[in-house]
Amino acid sequence: MNQRRKTLLALIALVLVLSFAVVIVVRAQQTFGTNWVGEYFNNPNLSGSPTLTRTDAALSFNWGDGSPAPGQIDPDEFSVRWNTTDTFQQGQYTFTATIDDGIRLFIDNNLVIDQFNAGAIRTVQATVDLSAGTHNLRVEYLENVGDAQLQLSWQLTQAAGPTAVPTAVFTPTPYVTPLPSVPEGAVSVTVIRATVLLVRDGPFLGANVIGRIRRGQTYQIIGRNDNNTWYLLQLSGFQGWAFSYYLNVNGNEFNAPEVSAFTTFNLPGDTGVVGQTHAVMKLRALPDAESEQIGRVPWGQIVPVLGQTPDGLWWQVSYAGTTGWLFSEFLTVLEGDIEDVPIR
Repeated sequence: MNQRRKTLLALIALVLVLSFAVVIVVRAQQTFGTNWVGEYFNNPNLSGSPTLTRTDAALSFNWGDGSPAPGQIDPDEFSVRWNTTDTFQQGQYTFTATIDDGIRLFIDNNLVIDQFNAGAIRTVQATVDLSAGTHNLRVEYLENVGDAQLQLSWQLTQAAGPTAVPTAVFTPTPYVTPLPSVPEGAVSVTVIRATVLLVRDGPFLGANVIGRIRRGQTYQIIGRNDNNTWYLLQLSGFQGWAFSYYLNVNGNEFNAPEVSAFTTFNLPGDTGVVGQTHAVMKLRALPDAESEQIGRVPWGQIVPVLGQTPDGLWWQVSYAGTTGWLFSEFLTVLEGDIEDVPIR
């Protein structure tokens, strides 16, 4: 009898241990927010009344040397204030901003990022603990002269909850792109302003990472975008885009041809138009909500736009090697003009 009781108690203890052995897995999924109410000012200090007020789907802009609202906002020396409210679960969040020129980020009127000054393109981050519920976000942006761009996103890096039980975690070794040879006389670049520089499948900060190159390494330039902010490099067995700020050009970069952003996509229908989702979206076989779902496109994904319906309600895109249709209401054009996209 005593033996049976000991066995029963041991089983109960084991069940209790297992019930508390909870391992929390946090997926670092980028969030861009939505319904940003923006006040645009034709001065660099947010003074006076805004010249333009509008709602922006996400803070993901690359205006280059142009204006965010031609005819209303000047291309230089302007500023913008955006406000939105979003819902968060309790935990630690990392906010990431890529800017040219300056930014201030407030959460519930607390200053989190303070980089409101002129400067070259750069990426800044802040880590913040947030309680569960809604929080107010305010972004103040400054454009001085030259190119202008802003991308803001955040991700949950540590969720609140029971203490995780230590467990073995497999961490893959980062892949470093092997160094190829550079033909004699070819225009090349050397990495000088980054220890490790990401190589992407498109000339956009949100494009997929397909490789990494290191400080001091030299690669051949085989193409460039229209304003020389990104270079298409010849790597070992494939090609990829790298941001020019981190590179030193050996030779005249203008000798490299201007190439399409879609060179690395190998798409037949290059329109020059790139969109970004601001919701998790179902990729459909046909431009119809009842059509077969052939994929799922993540929030914040950058996709080339290949076609559109006559009413513009559906856009044909390519994602993960699959061509399908997305409802345009949840897409924003990042580059190009949707009017250039053919009707299909």
